Amino acid sequence: MLTRHCNRLGLQIENKFVFRSSSWNCVRRIGKIACNENKYRYEMTSTEEDIDSFFSRVFGEKNYISDKSLREQIVTHKSYKHGLKRYNEPFVSVGNAVIDVCLLNHYLESGNFSTIPSYKDLVNLRSPARLAEVAKKWNPETATQCILPLKGPNSPSSSSFEKIYSSIVSGLVAVVYFQKGGVEAMNFCKKSIISDLTKDFVRPNTVHNQ
Repeated sequence: MLTRHCNRLGLQIENKFVFRSSSWNCVRRIGKIACNENKYRYEMTSTEEDIDSFFSRVFGEKNYISDKSLREQIVTHKSYKHGLKRYNEPFVSVGNAVIDVCLLNHYLESGNFSTIPSYKDLVNLRSPARLAEVAKKWNPETATQCILPLKGPNSPSSSSFEKIYSSIVSGLVAVVYFQKGGVEAMNFCKKSIISDLTKDFVRPNTVHNQ
Protein backbone atom coordinates (compact mmCIF):
# COMPACT_ATOMS: atom_id res chain seq x y z
CA MET A 1 0.00 0.00 0.00
CA LEU A 2 2.83 2.38 0.86
CA THR A 3 4.48 1.62 -2.48
CA ARG A 4 1.28 2.37 -4.43
CA HIS A 5 0.80 5.60 -2.51
CA CYS A 6 4.39 6.69 -3.27
CA ASN A 7 3.97 5.86 -6.94
CA ARG A 8 0.87 8.04 -7.16
CA LEU A 9 2.90 10.91 -5.74
CA GLY A 10 5.71 10.38 -8.26
CA LEU A 11 8.03 8.98 -5.61
CA GLN A 12 10.18 5.87 -5.76
CA ILE A 13 11.44 3.63 -2.95
CA GLU A 14 14.99 2.30 -2.98
CA ASN A 15 16.84 0.78 -0.04
CA LYS A 16 14.15 2.02 2.36
CA PHE A 17 14.64 5.64 1.29
CA VAL A 18 12.11 7.66 -0.67
CA PHE A 19 13.23 9.53 -3.77
CA ARG A 20 11.50 11.71 -6.34
CA SER A 21 12.13 9.74 -9.52
CA SER A 22 11.60 12.68 -11.87
CA SER A 23 14.94 14.24 -10.93
CA TRP A 24 17.50 11.50 -10.35
CA ASN A 25 20.37 13.80 -11.26
CA CYS A 26 19.77 15.80 -8.06
CA VAL A 27 18.29 13.16 -5.77
CA ARG A 28 17.91 14.02 -2.09
CA ARG A 29 16.66 11.78 0.66
CA ILE A 30 13.42 13.08 2.09
CA GLY A 31 13.87 13.78 5.77
CA LYS A 32 17.61 14.18 5.35
CA ILE A 33 17.56 17.77 4.13
CA ALA A 34 19.94 19.87 6.19
CA CYS A 35 18.13 22.11 8.66
CA ASN A 36 20.32 25.08 7.76
CA GLU A 37 19.17 25.22 4.14
CA ASN A 38 16.62 27.83 5.22
CA LYS A 39 18.86 30.53 6.61
CA TYR A 40 15.91 32.48 8.00
CA ARG A 41 14.87 30.90 11.26
CA TYR A 42 14.45 31.98 14.85
CA GLU A 43 15.76 29.61 17.51
CA MET A 44 15.07 29.83 21.22
CA THR A 45 16.99 27.59 23.62
CA SER A 46 17.62 27.47 27.35
CA THR A 47 19.79 25.97 30.05
CA GLU A 48 18.76 23.79 32.98
CA GLU A 49 19.11 26.85 35.22
CA ASP A 50 16.78 28.85 32.95
CA ILE A 51 14.14 26.13 33.16
CA ASP A 52 14.52 25.81 36.95
CA SER A 53 14.04 29.57 37.31
CA PHE A 54 10.92 29.45 35.17
CA PHE A 55 9.36 26.71 37.30
CA SER A 56 10.26 28.66 40.43
CA ARG A 57 8.35 31.64 39.06
CA VAL A 58 5.33 29.49 38.20
CA PHE A 59 5.11 27.32 41.32
CA GLY A 60 7.28 29.09 43.87
CA GLU A 61 9.85 26.28 43.82
CA LYS A 62 11.70 24.60 40.98
CA ASN A 63 11.20 21.09 42.38
CA TYR A 64 7.41 21.26 42.60
CA ILE A 65 7.69 19.08 39.50
CA SER A 66 10.62 16.93 40.60
CA ASP A 67 11.39 15.23 37.27
CA LYS A 68 13.95 17.35 35.38
CA SER A 69 13.16 15.72 32.05
CA LEU A 70 9.48 16.54 32.49
CA ARG A 71 10.29 20.16 33.29
CA GLU A 72 12.30 20.42 30.11
CA GLN A 73 9.60 18.69 28.06
CA ILE A 74 6.96 21.20 29.15
CA VAL A 75 8.93 24.17 27.78
CA THR A 76 10.00 22.37 24.58
CA HIS A 77 7.97 22.85 21.40
CA LYS A 78 7.84 20.10 18.77
CA SER A 79 9.79 22.31 16.34
CA TYR A 80 12.89 22.16 18.55
CA LYS A 81 15.59 19.79 17.28
CA HIS A 82 13.04 18.70 14.64
CA GLY A 83 11.02 16.81 17.24
CA LEU A 84 13.94 14.60 18.28
CA LYS A 85 13.65 15.81 21.87
CA ARG A 86 10.54 15.15 23.94
CA TYR A 87 8.10 18.02 23.47
CA ASN A 88 4.95 19.29 25.17
CA GLU A 89 2.28 18.61 22.55
CA PRO A 90 1.09 15.30 24.15
CA PHE A 91 0.16 17.28 27.28
CA VAL A 92 -1.78 20.07 25.58
CA SER A 93 -5.16 18.37 25.10
CA VAL A 94 -5.23 17.18 28.72
CA GLY A 95 -4.31 20.64 29.97
CA ASN A 96 -7.01 22.25 27.84
CA ALA A 97 -9.61 19.82 29.18
CA VAL A 98 -8.74 20.71 32.78
CA ILE A 99 -8.86 24.43 31.95
CA ASP A 100 -12.31 23.95 30.38
CA VAL A 101 -13.63 22.32 33.56
CA CYS A 102 -12.16 25.10 35.70
CA LEU A 103 -13.75 27.75 33.48
CA LEU A 104 -17.16 26.07 33.79
CA ASN A 105 -16.78 25.86 37.58
CA HIS A 106 -15.88 29.55 37.65
CA TYR A 107 -19.20 30.47 36.06
CA LEU A 108 -21.24 27.85 37.94
CA GLU A 109 -20.05 29.27 41.26
CA SER A 110 -21.81 32.56 40.44
CA GLY A 111 -25.17 30.78 40.72
CA ASN A 112 -26.41 32.61 37.62
CA PHE A 113 -27.05 29.98 34.96
CA SER A 114 -27.44 32.60 32.25
CA THR A 115 -23.71 33.32 32.54
CA ILE A 116 -22.64 29.76 31.75
CA PRO A 117 -20.64 29.95 28.52
CA SER A 118 -21.20 27.74 25.50
CA TYR A 119 -18.40 25.44 24.38
CA LYS A 120 -17.54 27.97 21.69
CA ASP A 121 -17.16 30.61 24.40
CA LEU A 122 -14.87 28.29 26.36
CA VAL A 123 -12.65 27.80 23.33
CA ASN A 124 -12.48 31.58 22.88
CA LEU A 125 -11.65 32.01 26.56
CA ARG A 126 -8.64 29.71 26.32
CA SER A 127 -7.54 30.74 22.84
CA PRO A 128 -3.78 30.64 22.18
CA ALA A 129 -3.65 34.43 22.37
CA ARG A 130 -5.28 34.54 25.81
CA LEU A 131 -3.25 31.65 27.23
CA ALA A 132 -0.07 33.27 25.92
CA GLU A 133 -1.09 36.46 27.70
CA VAL A 134 -1.36 34.48 30.94
CA ALA A 135 2.13 33.08 30.38
CA LYS A 136 3.71 36.53 30.10
CA LYS A 137 3.75 37.04 33.87
CA TRP A 138 6.17 34.10 34.12
CA ASN A 139 8.55 35.34 31.37
CA PRO A 140 8.40 32.08 29.38
CA GLU A 141 10.82 33.37 26.74
CA THR A 142 13.70 32.73 29.16
CA ALA A 143 13.02 28.97 29.21
CA THR A 144 11.28 28.20 25.91
CA GLN A 145 12.92 25.86 23.41
CA CYS A 146 11.70 26.08 19.82
CA ILE A 147 12.67 26.87 16.24
CA LEU A 148 10.43 29.16 14.19
CA PRO A 149 10.85 29.27 10.40
CA LEU A 150 10.81 32.76 8.92
CA LYS A 151 9.81 33.95 5.46
CA GLY A 152 12.53 36.58 5.54
CA PRO A 153 15.00 38.38 7.81
CA ASN A 154 12.26 39.51 10.19
CA SER A 155 11.20 38.58 13.70
CA PRO A 156 8.53 35.87 14.06
CA SER A 157 4.91 37.00 14.11
CA SER A 158 3.16 37.42 17.44
CA SER A 159 0.81 34.57 16.53
CA SER A 160 3.80 32.21 16.34
CA PHE A 161 4.74 33.01 19.92
CA GLU A 162 1.11 32.68 21.01
CA LYS A 163 1.05 29.06 19.89
CA ILE A 164 4.37 28.35 21.61
CA TYR A 165 3.53 29.98 24.94
CA SER A 166 -0.06 28.71 25.08
CA SER A 167 1.23 25.14 24.70
CA ILE A 168 3.46 25.74 27.72
CA VAL A 169 0.51 26.91 29.85
CA SER A 170 -1.59 23.89 28.87
CA GLY A 171 1.42 21.64 29.45
CA LEU A 172 1.93 23.06 32.94
CA VAL A 173 -1.67 22.25 33.86
CA ALA A 174 -1.39 18.73 32.47
CA VAL A 175 1.87 17.90 34.21
CA VAL A 176 0.39 19.01 37.54
CA TYR A 177 -2.59 16.76 36.82
CA PHE A 178 -0.38 13.73 36.12
CA GLN A 179 2.14 14.37 38.89
CA LYS A 180 -0.05 15.79 41.67
CA GLY A 181 -3.61 14.76 40.81
CA GLY A 182 -6.80 16.42 39.62
CA VAL A 183 -7.44 18.48 42.75
CA GLU A 184 -3.98 20.08 42.61
CA ALA A 185 -4.39 20.77 38.89
CA MET A 186 -7.75 22.45 39.47
CA ASN A 187 -6.32 24.52 42.31
CA PHE A 188 -3.39 25.62 40.15
CA CYS A 189 -5.79 26.61 37.37
CA LYS A 190 -8.06 28.55 39.69
CA LYS A 191 -5.21 30.35 41.41
CA SER A 192 -2.94 31.13 38.48
CA ILE A 193 -4.91 31.00 35.22
CA ILE A 194 -8.70 31.36 35.41
CA SER A 195 -8.91 34.89 36.80
CA ASP A 196 -6.55 36.13 34.09
CA LEU A 197 -8.56 34.41 31.35
CA THR A 198 -11.92 35.78 32.46
CA LYS A 199 -11.23 39.30 33.72
CA ASP A 200 -11.38 41.09 30.37
CA PHE A 201 -13.42 38.59 28.38
CA VAL A 202 -16.51 39.94 26.59
CA ARG A 203 -19.01 37.24 25.74
CA PRO A 204 -20.84 37.30 22.42
CA ASN A 205 -24.56 38.05 22.68
CA THR A 206 -25.53 34.43 23.06
CA VAL A 207 -27.22 33.60 26.36
CA HIS A 208 -28.01 29.96 27.05
CA ASN A 209 -30.82 29.40 29.50
CA GLN A 210 -31.48 25.88 30.57
